Amino acid sequence: MKTILLLLLSFSVTATDISMMGIKINSTADVKNLVAGKLIKSDNNVSKYKTADGNYFSVTSEDGVVKYMENDWTPGNTANTPLITDFKFGETTLEDIRKTFGTIGYSYRNRSYLKSETDLTTITCFEIDSPGSEILVVIAKAPIKDIAKDEVPKSLKLEAVILADKKYLDELWGKKKTFDPQYKKIKL
Repeated sequence: MKTILLLLLSFSVTATDISMMGIKINSTADVKNLVAGKLIKSDNNVSKYKTADGNYFSVTSEDGVVKYMENDWTPGNTANTPLITDFKFGETTLEDIRKTFGTIGYSYRNRSYLKSETDLTTITCFEIDSPGSEILVVIAKAPIKDIAKDEVPKSLKLEAVILADKKYLDELWGKKKTFDPQYKKIKL
């Protein structure tokens, strides 16, 4: 009985410890006192920081509750470890991420990719298997000239990670989604 209780306790601690810089989705954390970095911009709902490692971190709150956090890599920066996951900015491919999670996740139909004259950027979502309603979003990018036609996921490399509340993303990006036929929640 003690073993079962300890296993359940360790799972609940791990499962609810999904955060960036100690900040959790749907918390009322005092963000300014938790973020180790220089405040670059702040308005009523969004605070953006340059972190000590030279990358960027922003937090969006609604009525004092954290709803969205984004960690962006500064391309070329040797500090390439995101604030969440063991992936590497500029190195980990979208294919690597899909293999790690065992699913290609899902995308919002009006926000699955961005294409400029020079680059292709994909926006892929993964629902985290936890008591909260956290979504991990990975932003992967590659120069169009470097993408082999049949190897898009191998060419796209991690540029940013987002941790957000599911309902907030649905309000922001819409409710229409395209899911992997083998869709499943992920574990971090």
